[in-house]
Amino acid sequence: MKRATTAEAGRRRGKREGRGDAIPPSPSLKAAQLASSPRTGAFLWTLCLAAAMAAGSCARADRGGAAGSAPPAPAYPYAAAERRLFYATAGGLAEGPERPPAGAPRRASVAPNASVLTSDGRTVLVAVNGWGLARLESSPGGEAFRVAGSPFPEPFAGLSTAGAWPLGGPPGGGAGAGAGAGTGFLVHFYRDPYAGGPEAASGEGGAGSGSARLLYLDREGLLAAPDPFALATDRGFELFALYPAAGQWLAELREEGPERVRFRFFALEDPRAAGAALRELGRPEFEAALRPRPISSLRGEGAAELRAAIAALGPGEFLVRLRSAKGEDGWYLTGGEAWEARPAFAWREEGRAIALRGEGRLAVARAGAPLATLSLEPPLQGAAFTALAVAGELGVAAWEGEGFPELSAAGLLTVPLARKNLQ
Repeated sequence: MKRATTAEAGRRRGKREGRGDAIPPSPSLKAAQLASSPRTGAFLWTLCLAAAMAAGSCARADRGGAAGSAPPAPAYPYAAAERRLFYATAGGLAEGPERPPAGAPRRASVAPNASVLTSDGRTVLVAVNGWGLARLESSPGGEAFRVAGSPFPEPFAGLSTAGAWPLGGPPGGGAGAGAGAGTGFLVHFYRDPYAGGPEAASGEGGAGSGSARLLYLDREGLLAAPDPFALATDRGFELFALYPAAGQWLAELREEGPERVRFRFFALEDPRAAGAALRELGRPEFEAALRPRPISSLRGEGAAELRAAIAALGPGEFLVRLRSAKGEDGWYLTGGEAWEARPAFAWREEGRAIALRGEGRLAVARAGAPLATLSLEPPLQGAAFTALAVAGELGVAAWEGEGFPELSAAGLLTVPLARKNLQ
């Protein structure tokens, strides 16, 4: 997620031959509705995803035995008590070998990565850069999980994933309204101006295919592409950054010109709402609203546990990205200056908090229970962890290889969080 200006470091959090077994995609998706406006380039898609949400497990194929003799793959093939490595590839998530899939490094904004992820408490949604959506879905008892994939050639091709959040309730409910198990997910894409213009990004020069956009996957499995800024801005402006903050959403729009960049900043209640009421902000107000807050100011569920988990990450100051299944997404500072602090990623819920620092130290704090810590080994030398999401007892940590602004490998590592696995 890109922090413009004072928040610019957010999306730039990532630093940095073998073969993986590709996760098979969900059944093909049927386009049910498409509407567009020639003036604004705004559009609305409705895609029927019922089959995709119900199927698409990623059990590895059994290569032994005669054809037709293999037993049916389990519905949830991965044990939640075991760590699992996945690579982000041009074909989606691939179950990890010891070495990453071959490929030349690419600019980080357009290279395959899995660092944009979130959770509604039951499902972890991953926006695989350049490919589509993957979902890590826990079994009813939480003892296992599966990975379901849905490729989306457009809009993923040529655009960069910027952020994802669980978001529930009807449009107009505000940031994080109704978030929790069974909600929908909002995903934001932006166009990297240094990776080529809209025509180059689209690969075909299709109308609007290289323009920044939002997608919303609702709880019924329908995908829509709202544009709350269509009537408020000139056509040249694109949504560059979006953040939930204090019950509202803050947006930065940019117009890239040959000699200069123009900015506009807005606050709005709900980016899904057509004709949403927008309040234009000045740059100082926008930046002030996104400034990291001291960790001591944190209140609400899991606040005490979070402070304990952060303290267990080790000495020094941390800039912590805090998220939750309720749509919370903000930055907190343990002390000092933000530019001097080390990155850390945290998740909180009632009675529990999980914190992870980039090098791999993870801490789990529960109310009334001893604090547990463990070390996660980045899968590649020089790699660092870049994001964290949690669904029940399943933790999912994103990682990226070193070499920014280019990226040669990235992916996910699942982490069992049940107490018996942390002892």
